[in-house]
Amino acid sequence: MSQNETQTSEQLQFDDKLPFTRDYAFCKVMEDNPELCRKLISIILKIPLEELVFTSEVQKQKVIKNTNDGKGIRLDVMVKTTGTVYDIEMQATNYTYQGKRIRYYQSMVDADILNKGQSYLKLPKSYIIFLCPFDPIGYGEPLYRFGIWCKEYPDYDLKTDSTIIFVCATKAAEEKCTDPDLKAILHYMITDKPTNAYTKKLDRALIKVSHNVEWRKSMLTMDMRLLDERLIGEEIGKEEGIEIGKETGIDSIISLFALLKEKGLSDQMDKAIQDPQYARQLIEQYGL
Repeated sequence: MSQNETQTSEQLQFDDKLPFTRDYAFCKVMEDNPELCRKLISIILKIPLEELVFTSEVQKQKVIKNTNDGKGIRLDVMVKTTGTVYDIEMQATNYTYQGKRIRYYQSMVDADILNKGQSYLKLPKSYIIFLCPFDPIGYGEPLYRFGIWCKEYPDYDLKTDSTIIFVCATKAAEEKCTDPDLKAILHYMITDKPTNAYTKKLDRALIKVSHNVEWRKSMLTMDMRLLDERLIGEEIGKEEGIEIGKETGIDSIISLFALLKEKGLSDQMDKAIQDPQYARQLIEQYGL
């Protein structure tokens, strides 16, 4: 029996607890437990919990594709309050071209928020929060906030009402963190061990999700497909001959599979998994 077959057999027992940093487990916990999602936002943004009143359901794995031939994105967790939208991403990969990826995310989220013909003055505040088990910035901080301001006059904020946040779960960040609630979240992401009331609630929710047999079976199938997506994406990217081609290949195949799943085109998805050339044709056809 191969290592992969052994791992699959062990996974099928479903008696283990999924890691919180597994994106689909994180999404399921947030969707099933809006109060935990609300508390997470409250801790990261330092907003009093009573001021965070959700005006929408917690949406997980939302696909945004603003044109029929445009490249789409898949958001992990999206939720709204009056005048503000929050996108929370559990990001396991440290992308080389992080900045341009974020720029594209922001543009797609903004375009999705506005109805056709609406003025940009209707744009609400937005927060895109990346939870990372690494430090993409590299200064050892637990949290980084980004906006748009003037290079010549850094104190001048352009007031776009859009903020990008990285929460970094590394040992260095945990040691440097002075906020006990955020520190507990970082520790939980690093060790999978809860240390305060909130992370204990997260842990109980994660255990419940992990023991949901039907959901785990569906996620095991998704795991296998995501692995196939990555392998196909890397194969497509390698032919570009440069690192950005590899990343673009992975991003494109993930967007393709999300689109095919949304459209219910399982036959095309299965064929694309088996045939990278066919996958490339579909990527071109759908403009991904």
